[in-house]
Amino acid sequence: MIIQGHRGCRAEFPENSIEGVKRAIALGAFAVEVDIQLTQDHELVVVHDSELFEGYYRLPAERQSLRVWETALSTLTQVEFGHEPLTKFPEQQVAVCHIPSLRDLIDASADHRLNLELKVPFEKNEDQSWLRGYAEVIIGLLTKQNYHPWRIKSFNLSLLEKLAKINHSLPLHYLIEAPLNLDSWTNFADFVRPNPALRGLSVRHDLIDQRMVDRCQALQIHLSAWTVNDLATAERLKALGVIDLVSDDPGLLLKWEEKHG
Repeated sequence: MIIQGHRGCRAEFPENSIEGVKRAIALGAFAVEVDIQLTQDHELVVVHDSELFEGYYRLPAERQSLRVWETALSTLTQVEFGHEPLTKFPEQQVAVCHIPSLRDLIDASADHRLNLELKVPFEKNEDQSWLRGYAEVIIGLLTKQNYHPWRIKSFNLSLLEKLAKINHSLPLHYLIEAPLNLDSWTNFADFVRPNPALRGLSVRHDLIDQRMVDRCQALQIHLSAWTVNDLATAERLKALGVIDLVSDDPGLLLKWEEKHG
């Protein structure tokens, strides 16, 4: 099976931190998923939320919030987080981290497989000019770093299509968080692409059933499941034929996979 770390290794380290990515790699995760955002000065940072609030994040003096797309890279990479565990993961290690740039994360991950989730703020979801600029920045950075991501995914299909027009060889996957009408699928192109660069679907785990798995296999659509944090869900998906699982706790799934094969 393919076991991916989600936002690094979120069950053990602060999410989207270099420390968390290194932990997932050390545990043996096949790939590591992280969230990417575009900054005001057209740089890329590794952070999930489009707007950051004082509390979990330690923001500059007298700031209660920061919008990532309206903030420069130099300001964002000074923001600290991880001073205390998330309530959802009380065993998460306390590790004071800074928001990393994508460039720094690529350097730190030593060419390990990264799954880049491209986040788009709600305010920019339909802004075609902004999305086009976002795609150009991504391609530019990957070219300059000579880095080939294992996968690039997004909920924003327009962004994926713009990336495909610039570079049709990118491994692009479409994120799904709402029920699908499988009856409308006559082939992959009718559902997610006019462009053959869109190679797969990454679907919320509770939306996946046998019919979806069978349809994806018949249409040669790669299917991955997120976010799988318990063994009962992992076992259900494996029984259905899903072999690609994204988890906040990759160590848990890796031990399970080693034991059961």
